[in-house]
Amino acid sequence: MLIKTVLLAVILLVAVATANKNICTFQYECGANSYCHGGYCVDCISNNDCGLNQFCNLVNTIDLNKYGSCQDFPYDNAKCIVLGTTDLADERVDNSTKCAVQYYDSNLAVGSRMVTEFQGTCTNGRCRQCLYNNDGSSQQGKGSQRTCVFPGKYATIHSAEWAPGRYYESPIHVWLAILFCLTAIITIFHFLGFLFHK
Repeated sequence: MLIKTVLLAVILLVAVATANKNICTFQYECGANSYCHGGYCVDCISNNDCGLNQFCNLVNTIDLNKYGSCQDFPYDNAKCIVLGTTDLADERVDNSTKCAVQYYDSNLAVGSRMVTEFQGTCTNGRCRQCLYNNDGSSQQGKGSQRTCVFPGKYATIHSAEWAPGRYYESPIHVWLAILFCLTAIITIFHFLGFLFHK
C-alpha cells in the first residue's frame, strides 16, 4: 500500500512539473531564446516573435501550455459577423460567428465567460487575421517584420509587393512589372534582329 501511494505521488509530481512553465522573476532565469514575462519563461511577447499568420498568446493563463506561445489563427476565411466586445465575451452568443480565438473561464460572471485570446477582423462577412488597409505597422521581435496584405494575411515587408492579391490595392505596380517585362523582351528581340540582320 505504501509503495502504491509513493508511486502515485511521484506520478502526480511529474505530471504537475511537466504541465507548468518555468517560473521566473528575472530574464537571466530563462533560456537564451525565451522571455521572462508575467512570472513565466515564454517563447513570445509579441506577434512578431511568431511565424506569419500566427499570434502570440499572452492571455490564456488557465492553459499554461498556450500562454506565451505562438498559436495558429484557425478562423481565416471563416464566415463571421461583426460583434462588439460584450457580445464576444458572452458565452450565450453563437461561437461560429465570432472572429476570435477564445477560451471559456467558468470563474467569470455569466455573460462574460468567453475570454478573447486574439481577435481577427470581420471583412465582407469573412474572418481575417488583420485589416489590410489599416494594419501596415510592424513590430520588433524574433520573426521577420510583417505587414498586412490583401485579403487580410501577413507577409514580410520585403515580400509584400509580390503577395497574391496585392494588385487589388495598387494595380499600377503590377502593370509596371508587366510593362518592364514586355520592354525587356522587345529590346532583346530587336538586339537579336540587329545581330543576325547582317
